This record gives sequence, structure tokens and C-alpha cells, in this order.
Amino acid sequence: MPRAAPRQPAGALAALCREVGGCAAAAPAAGAARGLGRQPAFARHVALYLAHVACGLGLRQVARLDGLHPASVAYAVRRIEAARESSAFDTLMERAEAQVRHMCKGAGDQWSAGQW
Repeated sequence: MPRAAPRQPAGALAALCREVGGCAAAAPAAGAARGLGRQPAFARHVALYLAHVACGLGLRQVARLDGLHPASVAYAVRRIEAARESSAFDTLMERAEAQVRHMCKGAGDQWSAGQW
């Protein structure tokens, strides 16, 4: 039996996390920080990290919203935390977090309805 595709969050914050995650993963600082990672996977990890850290969602909540196992989200968060050892990537992530936190303030409790 084919496995169903994971449900992708459709809210404005989800779109912002994905967009910022993609931009952060494409930046030259990220290339030095991530080593030999695949860019699409790294961008997704950045988006998961931002949903957890900047939006304040729990690992299990992020996992449910993105159709992942909580261990996968925890791995993504650890990977981005390790990449933040690079000062250039850390600066980039600080700006990304600030953007997402600003969006979270305006969103109120939308993620309780699955619109993180």
C-alpha cells in the first residue's frame, strides 16, 4: 500500500519558515557550516528549526504539523545548532529568527488550528 504524503502546513508562518529556511540554506555561510549536506534537506532542517525555536512550538507539535517523527525534528534542530558554530551562519540565523518571531507575534494562536 503506498504511503500517504505528509501533510504540509499551509499557514503564513509555515510559508515564511520554508522561504527563510531556503534562503538561509543557500547563503554562502551555510555552505561552509553544513559541510557536505544536501541543500533541500538543509533548507527543510532550517525551517523545522525556525518553527521550533522562533515560533516556540514543541518538537512533537512541529513533527505533527509536518508529518514527521519527533526524532526527525530533533535531529534537524541538533544539526542547525551544530551549524551555528560558524559565526557567519549564526548571524544569518539570528536575522532569520528575528523575521519569524516578528511574524509569530502577528499570528496569535493560529498554529493551534494547524496554521503555524
